[in-house]
Amino acid sequence: MSSVRTKRIVLLWLGTTFLILGGVASAVMSLVDPKSHVSTQIQTVTIEEPQSIPFGVDSSEVSSDNATQVVESALPLPKGSVRAALLEVDQPYWEVIDRQRLGMVTENWQTVLIQNHHKLDYTIIPEYTRDWEWIQDGRKIKVQFHTEVDAMKDILSRKKLGKFAVQMTSLPFTDFPKALELLQLLVQDGHYAYLHRTGDKFEGMVWYRVRIGFFQGAEEAQLVGQEVFEKYSKSGEFTGDYWAVVPTSRELSRNLIDLQQPITKPWTIELPIEEDLTVASALLPTFIEHTSFSYLSQRFDRETNKLQFRIRVGFFETTGEARSNMYSLRNHYRGFRNARIVKL
Repeated sequence: MSSVRTKRIVLLWLGTTFLILGGVASAVMSLVDPKSHVSTQIQTVTIEEPQSIPFGVDSSEVSSDNATQVVESALPLPKGSVRAALLEVDQPYWEVIDRQRLGMVTENWQTVLIQNHHKLDYTIIPEYTRDWEWIQDGRKIKVQFHTEVDAMKDILSRKKLGKFAVQMTSLPFTDFPKALELLQLLVQDGHYAYLHRTGDKFEGMVWYRVRIGFFQGAEEAQLVGQEVFEKYSKSGEFTGDYWAVVPTSRELSRNLIDLQQPITKPWTIELPIEEDLTVASALLPTFIEHTSFSYLSQRFDRETNKLQFRIRVGFFETTGEARSNMYSLRNHYRGFRNARIVKL
């Protein structure tokens, strides 16, 4: 009996041991096998797109509740922030900042449109994903394409820089407001778009070309043009008359503002402040073919509870040089009759 009992005890001990070992092995396998912890259910997250003030906004529609934030001198941008606004400051006169810090409207002047020789850039850019942003590179503010960052680091890779653009349309001087609308539309779609003014007159008028850049090849540029045309085919914003072009070297330089200019040439011509964006922007095509640099800015005025718009023209070394240019422009354009000379 004792031997039988002993066998039963041994068998019971072995069975219990195997059960314990089996449980441990199962637990270990569940930790090692990643499939046991991967859920097949996909969760979706809805991201609300921040609101922005369009180029043609009616200032009466802006609530004073959105104008409580006054922006101080911009701090270095944290990684992943959105560089989507140009704020005018004392030094170095402009800073590229995160538009989320800026708020919807601000009491500080914010640059909206810049004319640099033949090129015009709309500077309020979307906060959602795009391939480009404004950056401050030394003494310059310029456009930088994310896909070109590596090419800038390697001199042998510069051939990868975009050297083509697609011209979506070309509008005469009289349709300048429409050109601005199309420019804003493309920028808000995430494209790097700009206006390029013709140097010579055609049919007795200056023309404004609406372009998107920059691409490594003509085929890529043409493909983007086709995508834009098809997207707006129903509304008729663009015709099928678009084509790839080779931009001028000044267009391809990527430079928006040379910050050295206001340091060495601190005097500028300032036009009277307007409360109507249509009136302010309508002044631009009347004189920019005779100036090398001008910019349109906006800010929120607490007293009137409205947006204000201001145009400044040029950088000049002395008040005499600025005054001479102001008188010359005043003789041809009524908008300069009440202009004044200011120091940055």
